[in-house]
Amino acid sequence: MSSITDAFRSSVEISPAATGKFSATDVEDATRWLGGYLAEAHADRDWLCSTSKDSPTEVFGPGLSEWLATKDGKRQLTGSLEPRLNGGKPCKWAAPGVVIGSQSVKPVLDPDYPDDLLDLEYKGQFGYRLTGASGFETLQAGDFRAVYKLTRKGSGWEIWAIGQNNYWGGLGWPDGLDIPDGYGANADRSPVKGATPTAWSEVSASLKATRKVAGADWQSVHTFATDSSGKKGQSSGAGTISPKGGFADLRFDGKDREIFFDGGRLDLSPADGALLARVGEAVPKKATWTSFDPTRSHAVFTSATDTNPFVQLALLDHVTSAAGAECTPEQAKSGGVKCYVARVAATNAAYSDGLATRLGWSLLASHQFVSDVHVAVNAKGQLVSTTRATSPPSQSVVPGSVTGTLRNLRDQAPAMPERPNDDAIAKEGTFYVAQ
Repeated sequence: MSSITDAFRSSVEISPAATGKFSATDVEDATRWLGGYLAEAHADRDWLCSTSKDSPTEVFGPGLSEWLATKDGKRQLTGSLEPRLNGGKPCKWAAPGVVIGSQSVKPVLDPDYPDDLLDLEYKGQFGYRLTGASGFETLQAGDFRAVYKLTRKGSGWEIWAIGQNNYWGGLGWPDGLDIPDGYGANADRSPVKGATPTAWSEVSASLKATRKVAGADWQSVHTFATDSSGKKGQSSGAGTISPKGGFADLRFDGKDREIFFDGGRLDLSPADGALLARVGEAVPKKATWTSFDPTRSHAVFTSATDTNPFVQLALLDHVTSAAGAECTPEQAKSGGVKCYVARVAATNAAYSDGLATRLGWSLLASHQFVSDVHVAVNAKGQLVSTTRATSPPSQSVVPGSVTGTLRNLRDQAPAMPERPNDDAIAKEGTFYVAQ
């Protein structure tokens, strides 16, 4: 417990400014008390252990942040997250531990409440290295935001109420922290079977040739399991792309639009519903678009299903080995005359600070240290098809996949979509959608 408390408090960035009737010393004292309170919840082994075969944290991991953003978070965690713990039964650890990410606390004024309450705006990131009963590991992350309303209690403090609060949670890892020591120690990182230097060179050359193409038609198909029986589901997107110009205009399932600029670094979708600012953030009043940033390092929420066409191509920048393969009927239909299996090192992608950064972390968080991309190349040496798995076989009856197909490659660029002004874009991580 003490080690987590110390780690928590040492990670907190304090803004010890006076506010209302409270001095800067009061703010600093209250911040340290709040740090101890939240650290106690994170050090509570009742929600890090299990009396059953299944790991509660493997099932409920993404919901951890919801309980911590409530009053008396420790009680909520022990009473609601893992109700099977009772009677003092011995429990086994379900997770190796919790990692403290960036933390910040600053005082804010709320004129609608009594001035004897100290409002502290809290932002914190945490990482959870979770292990299921099967021994399969994943990395989960939580980003918590809350305004804690504190009141004096003797010489200390207590939580009087929780004001605005919201959270994000899911596969990922806190900003600025490396992969935990020992995570993936037994993962297979060997070269793809049948790998040759020639195949690697040809895949690299096809990527370079594709990036010189002025225009093409792009289709993306995401296949996934809809339930535990393995029934397949599918979503698809199609539109135009300019690999050379760095822009694309796609519609998914025939309706949902997504546009890309700056070589795929700016990924925009129309705002769906009213956008509300998260604690400590601001959203443009006239925002009609929302952004998704594929270059985010250590994103709290990652997505292995990213269908950004430029990300699909960028992943091939991190191929470590490749082997020739027989083209499938689907690859041949797309114009492929030579096909390969290209193995990508997820760690290289994750630490690249480029377009494949976020996807690399998605792979690492779900314990995929390599990703095999099935590539088809046309007679001109240009890429016409890429397919990769989105989940390891151990996590799904029918592993999901994303396939990107380039057709009608041409020397003329398509029309570029109109680029929204900055004040019309709500940046990822600053908002949530009103329900």
